[in-house]
Amino acid sequence: MIMATRVCYRHPDRKAINRCYYCKKPVCKECRLHLGHHYFCSRKCYYLYRIRQQVNRIKKHQPVFLLAWRVLVTVLVLVFAAQLIFGNRPGGTPQVQLSADSTTVTREQQAELSGALKNAANAIVVHRKIVNEGQFTLNVPVQAGWVITVWHNDWPIHSAISARKKMFRLEIPLTLGKNRIRMQITEKGKPVITELLELEYRNPAVRALSRSVEQVRTDAPFVALTFDGGSSAEGADSILAVLRRHNVTVTMFLTGRFIQRYPRLVKQIVADGHQVGNHTYSHPHLTTYAQNGRHHTLDGVTRAFLRRQLLMTDSLFFRVTGQHLAPLWRAPYGEINRDILTWAAELGYLHVGWSRGLDTFDWVSDTSSSLYRTPDQALHRILFSRGKPRPLKGKIILMHLGNHRARPMYKMLPALLDSLKQRNLQVVTVQQLLTGNL
Repeated sequence: MIMATRVCYRHPDRKAINRCYYCKKPVCKECRLHLGHHYFCSRKCYYLYRIRQQVNRIKKHQPVFLLAWRVLVTVLVLVFAAQLIFGNRPGGTPQVQLSADSTTVTREQQAELSGALKNAANAIVVHRKIVNEGQFTLNVPVQAGWVITVWHNDWPIHSAISARKKMFRLEIPLTLGKNRIRMQITEKGKPVITELLELEYRNPAVRALSRSVEQVRTDAPFVALTFDGGSSAEGADSILAVLRRHNVTVTMFLTGRFIQRYPRLVKQIVADGHQVGNHTYSHPHLTTYAQNGRHHTLDGVTRAFLRRQLLMTDSLFFRVTGQHLAPLWRAPYGEINRDILTWAAELGYLHVGWSRGLDTFDWVSDTSSSLYRTPDQALHRILFSRGKPRPLKGKIILMHLGNHRARPMYKMLPALLDSLKQRNLQVVTVQQLLTGNL
């Protein structure tokens, strides 16, 4: 709500344009924080607002919580009483215990087990092991006419009829953590072999890469400047010219479609010494954030889907330049979650985001949008925060190679590079920022 007669409670010389959604204090455009679809004067007010939301939700459903608690307590009391009454009854029939850790079997149990095994249609062989490779190779000798079916984590991945006697071989990509591989071989409808493999895939490298980097704690005076190349390249030549003039190398994240459309530009980027990361092939949405504000994996976005998006882009880049992409990637729209990060990490990719407040929003061309900023406004936002110089050491700045703006954002790039140099900050690639080495 616009308040023409009010001033910001932090800056009396500035006009307030919003009220804090929680404490109602008037704030100017620089002081407001856009969180949870509302404006706040501070993070404290935002957290208090969220706490109040949860308290109200609990109060609303208080009778349900109380009823569930009473039912739970009643069940626990009844179970405890049953144990006291029946668990150790004198003269009662002792309970037979069979567990995986049991090493002593009575004669009665032996006869029971022997009969059960004889009557079983097929015996399930369970193998449990820890592996450190992202791929498991299944090797089984089979006869002609045998039907082989394989499941991975209860999902069928292979089914075929063997045409001849041979060694059946199947390579199965593993996911980080627990993997259940079940294989069943039948002959004329009767089970021949059933095997269950429980594999724990532990890979320190994948675990280390399954994260997103938005900034780096470093003592080196480094700041990373990054550019995303999606589907357009308006101004890209001018951006490269400015970077050459200032003798600066940066990190650029390119999509496969960008590489297909602008091979000459891609070759120039490599010739200028810039680092190139992966931005997927078609720049798809990966989570439901645009729909509900939550990063749940979208339907159709699977491990195989993301692998195709990343590997296809790397293949196109290699075809144009003879080089592979750097082991860095950036999700379209910044949409990530734990599964998506892990799937990319299994290919050796580390996700790179951008530091809070350092998105230039140069992709916004609608001047009426609240996200729209002129080049001068974007420059000021990068260099200053709440009227003070913004600490930029170890931070990552986001820009784009192409947009459809009347006032291109790259016009402020020379002033940005000069300002960073005046602050004794050196523009580096993301990899140099991570390692601390030039």
